[in-house]
Amino acid sequence: MSDMPKPRLFSKAEMKEIESLFSRYLFYETLPSGKRHVECTNCNKDFIVGFNRTMTAEEDELWRARHNDYAVCPHCHKTAQVKNIGKSKSCKNLYEQQRVVVIHKVNENLVYAQAKIAAKSYSEYNHRPKVEFLKYNQSLYVFRPGKAVQYHKDYYGGFYERKVAAEPFNKSTSWYYNIPDNSYTVIGLNNLKDTFLKYNMLAEYADHYEELAQRRGYSVIEVPYMKYLSRFCEYPQIEILQKMGYYSVIKNLVEVGLKSHPYVNWKAKSLPEFFKMSKQDFKAFRELGDDLDFLKMKRELAKVTGNDSMQFALKYGGMVDAKLKHGYLMSVIENCPIEISLLDKLEYIYKQACKRNVNVVSIKIEWFDYLSMAKKLKYDLTDPVVIFPKHLKRHHDLAVEVYNAKQAEEEAKKFAEKEKAAKKYIAKYKKLYCFSDDKYLIMVPETTAEIILEGKNQHHCVGGYAARHLEGKLAICFLRSTAEPDKALYTIEMHSSDLRQVQGRGNSTPLTPEAKEFFDTWLKWVKDGSKRDRHGNPKILQSKTA
Repeated sequence: MSDMPKPRLFSKAEMKEIESLFSRYLFYETLPSGKRHVECTNCNKDFIVGFNRTMTAEEDELWRARHNDYAVCPHCHKTAQVKNIGKSKSCKNLYEQQRVVVIHKVNENLVYAQAKIAAKSYSEYNHRPKVEFLKYNQSLYVFRPGKAVQYHKDYYGGFYERKVAAEPFNKSTSWYYNIPDNSYTVIGLNNLKDTFLKYNMLAEYADHYEELAQRRGYSVIEVPYMKYLSRFCEYPQIEILQKMGYYSVIKNLVEVGLKSHPYVNWKAKSLPEFFKMSKQDFKAFRELGDDLDFLKMKRELAKVTGNDSMQFALKYGGMVDAKLKHGYLMSVIENCPIEISLLDKLEYIYKQACKRNVNVVSIKIEWFDYLSMAKKLKYDLTDPVVIFPKHLKRHHDLAVEVYNAKQAEEEAKKFAEKEKAAKKYIAKYKKLYCFSDDKYLIMVPETTAEIILEGKNQHHCVGGYAARHLEGKLAICFLRSTAEPDKALYTIEMHSSDLRQVQGRGNSTPLTPEAKEFFDTWLKWVKDGSKRDRHGNPKILQSKTA
């Protein structure tokens, strides 16, 4: 801490620039004469405006403005918000903070930057307050060639040195004081022109950062200016990397604090060495811009194959119409349904992609899907012709057809077994529910297919009840016309003698009067015990008449 310089007072020019960051107000009170006495917080002048023949357009606008309108000060010609002193009262809601970092050049190889929170507190007695600086949340940066140090003021008022220079402000304090982000204004960047930091590209980095943030839909943009300058002190290679367009490498270093090890070497003296490549490999990699994902892929490929060549990675990575991503390579390594060497997989995917002019990711998904079905269908997966079909799409689609047919066959077999076991339930249902007259009949379905077909014809979900019907958990009945017994009219769900629901087409068609009369007769017969005569015909009990 003995090396920490003493914080300095800001110059008049710096204070003027800080003042300009705050909101501008034109406070006024109306005099008995009808004129207004105005105080401008920007130029700190007070004056009178009122109707007269010589008044300017700005004075006329200010004289007519209402509380919270905007007008131009006739003296400094700056736009400001108009405030009626009588309505503003205590002015507590006008309290404002601005976060600033002021850069100061000591000499060519030494630069200081002070971070402070400036504030203005208005009151009914003071409409032109001076800027004050809060005592907490301050930082002092010392920039030297090869090193950046940040001294941060803690809660108790003392400064401590941070291990790694970071951003000066934090959200916890800003939230408490109603500042919703970590953004701040840097003053004095021109002071870096004649220092070792003169080649910094902070403005370009900020533009790139803001463009990316806007593209991602961020409502608040927090450019890490101090992190950038701190890393630039330590790694001046950032300049050439920015000029070459390697922003993801810089972003990893500046914003995340990662040196992208082991993919790059910050001690290197040339770009090929920086990316740990030969000149020939770097020339091939240059076409990929700043794609760190490709470097990760290259390294993973080298682990498996032992070949660390960029040309090898480009070929077996399957570059067709998109940059190969590290995640794609890992999915090829990890997700294949059968054991195949990595190079054989990459070679096949690459050739198929080139042949069909399709993205390598799509080919991988289609091929792995085919292999998965081939395994389930018990194809001979020791035969290279089966594993690496010449016409992948044709073989994939054929495998889908065979697989679906087999699944349907297995489903039919499973339902057939259920239907066989359900004969005792079906016989019971027929005895309980089968009923007819000259116009209508109640029938009990015997197979899953009948219930599924009923659901399709009626556009409702009775098909989902088929399994429970065959297991004796509930009973499904069909109400049909005697003249057209194959035509669906109404579907019924019964639990013993209890009716659960009766639905027509689309779960909405009500019973017709004739059908309802038949249905009520049938339901009463069921509730009375489903009695039948010795020939098996339903016995209808006649109600007693008075």
